[in-house]
Amino acid sequence: MPDEEDSSGLYLGWELIDEGEPIDVSDESRVSTIQKIKKYADEILTDKNSVDIIFEQTENFDKYFIKLGAAVQRSVIRKTVAILDDMTENDNDILFTVDGVHIIKKGKFKELVQYDDIEISPTGEEVYIGSKYVNENINIEKLVSLFEELSPDGELGVRENPDPLEFFQKMIKLPF
Repeated sequence: MPDEEDSSGLYLGWELIDEGEPIDVSDESRVSTIQKIKKYADEILTDKNSVDIIFEQTENFDKYFIKLGAAVQRSVIRKTVAILDDMTENDNDILFTVDGVHIIKKGKFKELVQYDDIEISPTGEEVYIGSKYVNENINIEKLVSLFEELSPDGELGVRENPDPLEFFQKMIKLPF
């Protein structure tokens, strides 16, 4: 254990003790993804006391994953470039990776949704990352714009909302 006098105050992230295989992700891809997120960051956050965007290679980035514990695999952590951290009771976070996003809802980790699999409502006012993503402390329109820019083809799919009666008819197969 080093003496207090020897401490340089230098922060060393846990990636230094990572035992995983190197991820084949070009620096160019990471830098491009980070630049796009930074471009929209201030516009996405409507209440910076409730939601924050944390970028990789910071102490808060590492603390976030330490707080989650074993819920997230090391390979996901190594691919993550930024976190939209919802600090409200809803705790509806988004991990931005070079391949897509993961939702972490109240500490529960969801599988990767690639950027080109993210969908919007016909009006563009709702976003679906597997399921509907709701967060009153962010500007959904700006988040959609970011997802469009991160999508390989620059577009998001449109999720058609079925008529509720038609939906239930199909579910229970009534003949009317």
